[in-house]
Amino acid sequence: MDKINFYREIELVNSLEDLNEIIKDFKELNNDFPPETNNLFLLLKLRLQAGKYNISNIKKVGINYQVEFKTPLSQPFPPREKGVATKSEKDEEIKILKKFLDLDKKANFSVFTTKIVRSSTKKYSSDLAFINYLDEILSGRKVKIKRVLRRK
Repeated sequence: MDKINFYREIELVNSLEDLNEIIKDFKELNNDFPPETNNLFLLLKLRLQAGKYNISNIKKVGINYQVEFKTPLSQPFPPREKGVATKSEKDEEIKILKKFLDLDKKANFSVFTTKIVRSSTKKYSSDLAFINYLDEILSGRKVKIKRVLRRK
């Protein structure tokens, strides 16, 4: 698989099954699997998983990682006062937010708005550690929770 075809294949990925097939093919054709390539595959996986949870954007903002959600207000609706959500739209925003927060067993994320959650960069050793944490919670893998024993 040459580079151009490889990137074309990546552009067409729209499911985890497709991605796993590309990874399998790539491993068969390449003895060398550099960390950068592994990171690319991890980011692609994260993008696919994020869609299931209505995540529209993941970025670093100052000293926080920020996760933004697609909400009813970000979807086209009949004309109305700009930016004003109906009760059912607000309820949907809260449902989307709750679905994500239920995954965050370590409680690393804090609610900024009903459309944005943030997590301090200090909670992770690196950007890759943050991405791995998101991958863990979005893929449904068990997240190990460290318990802190307090001395009296």
